[in-house]
Amino acid sequence: MDEQPSETLRAIQSAKKQIRLSRFINKTFLHTWVVLIFALTSIGLIAVSQSSSQAASTFTQPSPRGEIGATDTTGIYCGGTGTDGSRFQAIYAYTTDRVNRNAAITSQYIIPTINDVDRLLRASAEQTGGFRQARWVTDASCNLNVRTIAVGFSTQQWALMNASERVNALLALGGEPNRKYAIWLDLASADSNWTAAVGNIAFSANTIWWTPGAQNGIAHEMMHTLGAVSAGAPHRTNHGHCTDGLDIMCYDDDQPGEPDGPGSQRNVCSIALYDCNHDDYFYAGTPPQGNYLASNPSANTANSPFLATAPSGPPTTTTTTTTRPPGPVRPANDNFASATVIPYAPTSQLNGTNVNATSETGEPSHAGNRAVKSIWYSWTPTVSGTFQVKTHTDGGPTSNFNTVLAVYKRGPTTQFNGLVLISSNDDFNGRIQSKVLFNAEAGKRYWIAIDGKNGASGTTVLQIKKL
Repeated sequence: MDEQPSETLRAIQSAKKQIRLSRFINKTFLHTWVVLIFALTSIGLIAVSQSSSQAASTFTQPSPRGEIGATDTTGIYCGGTGTDGSRFQAIYAYTTDRVNRNAAITSQYIIPTINDVDRLLRASAEQTGGFRQARWVTDASCNLNVRTIAVGFSTQQWALMNASERVNALLALGGEPNRKYAIWLDLASADSNWTAAVGNIAFSANTIWWTPGAQNGIAHEMMHTLGAVSAGAPHRTNHGHCTDGLDIMCYDDDQPGEPDGPGSQRNVCSIALYDCNHDDYFYAGTPPQGNYLASNPSANTANSPFLATAPSGPPTTTTTTTTRPPGPVRPANDNFASATVIPYAPTSQLNGTNVNATSETGEPSHAGNRAVKSIWYSWTPTVSGTFQVKTHTDGGPTSNFNTVLAVYKRGPTTQFNGLVLISSNDDFNGRIQSKVLFNAEAGKRYWIAIDGKNGASGTTVLQIKKL
């Protein structure tokens, strides 16, 4: 029979439950993968007793969490070209009420978090005689690439989004082949925190989740993007976590009001690592016969092509770059694939710019005008009805140049060849700004393009209003 949990384990479980309850209250309609954040830095550094019912472990136990890789100089993975194959892309995103703090956030939070993830991966893999390290997108000199994205919503708009709207906003930030994404969203307030794993995206909002000692947040969500913890794993909970106590992926995830499931935590881990007994989701090597991962290799995240299986070479200096080419800064929503997501509201207004915007190969003409400096938005209403879209407001802010406006829906194919024009306008009612009316269907996604007539550019105002 297992020992009674130690005081340390009970404290950790209590902290996790408090976090789970708080986030459930604020995040209805969708279970978000709750980050394994410890209330005190010391929690997670202190080892707890091993369960007496477990067979003697053959794994080499590393030093306590705070010392893992303390003298390690492996550096960021430096194999290949920096962009070849399957890789994680780091993204720094900021809201309209934030300034771009890429350099500061990268040095203070993103790089320490990435180093923490790699220490966890290496220490976990060493227990079974292997090596694992995350494959990040870098430049040719192995400098970390941190993509900068200015999202089209404010902190307040984010706070008012429901879970589905937040998911759509996240999914719009990345969808390239062979990529998974780790996104740090910079909000102006700590009241709208959210951490989640959505498809190929590991996400964390605001510095409350990023401070030293809480890097487990991205580490936890990244492992979810690799498939942990799969259905059928022997110690899996109701919602894709596990029951091995200090394990990075484990906590009691039963929601308030939900019947208790297989979520009670066991006192079996002596340290916070990935899959401390290596029998649920991570085994770097060949699992022995009888191990769940031996008969279910697809559930073994250590087999993921997003993880390197051998050191890549000499240490490198980890710095930050952006994907923006030299020269004028283009709008974040310059390209169709980077369309700014507009959360639904009866009336929405977004300010922007098409200064330094460009057109794309195959882009359609908008309102009979060849695309020159277009910017893109995507919008999904939650109710059906007639909507008015225009590049000005009545008696308020207005776009300060001659605009053209077009609204599209998706057809049977992708990108521009698949767009179907719904309505467009050049000048409306004698003014140089634009306005269209159209009937929208609830749950259907629409794309809105704003361009300048004959290449005009300036500040833009987009208003969408239900009539």
